[in-house]
Amino acid sequence: MPIYEKAQCIEISIPKTGTTSRYSLITGVPKSLDISRGANYGRCDSLESTRLDLYNFFVHGHFTYIQLQKWLKTTFLTDKQREAYSAFPTFCFVRNPYDRYISFWYHCRRQNPYLKYDFDYGFDKFTDQLFFAYNNNMDIDHLQPIEREFYKECFVNIGTQSEFILDQNNNIGVDFVLRLENLETEYNNLREHISHLPPFDPSIHLNKSANRVDS
Repeated sequence: MPIYEKAQCIEISIPKTGTTSRYSLITGVPKSLDISRGANYGRCDSLESTRLDLYNFFVHGHFTYIQLQKWLKTTFLTDKQREAYSAFPTFCFVRNPYDRYISFWYHCRRQNPYLKYDFDYGFDKFTDQLFFAYNNNMDIDHLQPIEREFYKECFVNIGTQSEFILDQNNNIGVDFVLRLENLETEYNNLREHISHLPPFDPSIHLNKSANRVDS
């Protein structure tokens, strides 16, 4: 959940929709590793010492709109921050769900240690096992830490995108819902409503899918 203080807006970051690239564009931070360590990317230093599940926060800073509203009411913010952030407009990018899932599959094969070195773990087996666990509410607490973290990340990524943007009454809470497939056009349209956003730069695209290699 990037909070763009200079641009005066908040992005509801749906997993595998290019948030890292947009964060780089909007903040000017060029390296994805530096971005992933940034508190304002959603990992919030003030929350590190407390129980994140108290507010049902998703992993890797991917807060839903409802979770953002809960976070704004916590004592981790100063009154000045709460007033400012509550006034910031929110936006998110949604993506074709099939493309999003394929992107997540490549991400797991490339980075997740649970799958990285298991080259027999093909796409079909990955999908069958993952959706079986998800649909049957598999208890993952008894698993080894590396496997448990893998499933936690998976459950976030295969969830519906709508759960990120709806409010408690199942209405769209996010101010601007944009399509990743029309990134440049959508971003430029967004700038008409959020004037502090920098101009679009087509050269910024971190974690690009084209660089992925499936084993």
